[in-house]
Amino acid sequence: MATLTVGTAVFAGYLAPVAPDEQNFDLIETPPGLKALLGTDRFGRDVLSRVIHGARISLSVAGVSIVSAMLVGGTLGLAAGYLGGRWDNLINRVMDVCSSASPASSCRWGSPPCGDRASRAR
Repeated sequence: MATLTVGTAVFAGYLAPVAPDEQNFDLIETPPGLKALLGTDRFGRDVLSRVIHGARISLSVAGVSIVSAMLVGGTLGLAAGYLGGRWDNLINRVMDVCSSASPASSCRWGSPPCGDRASRAR
């Protein structure tokens, strides 16, 4: 399934029936059928083409996330191994705390501690 998704994203230009932003005003909000396999949206754009081209963006975001996580993790691991001693202990304890905390905790980069107070119900 993953190979099919990646292959579809890579060859989106060849597999998509029409361009994802091409409008056909005769087919506005057409249900799925022979003219548009997944139908069209309210602007007459083919939904199948938009899904196929959207896979490119999704896979790009996933790839960037994986590479950035590898760079940060690899850098921290190399620093801990090379510097050793107190730095190794400090980096390992910080990673232990982040691993043991819930995903909604403050260990995520850029998130406020304990969430956004304004968005919580009182």
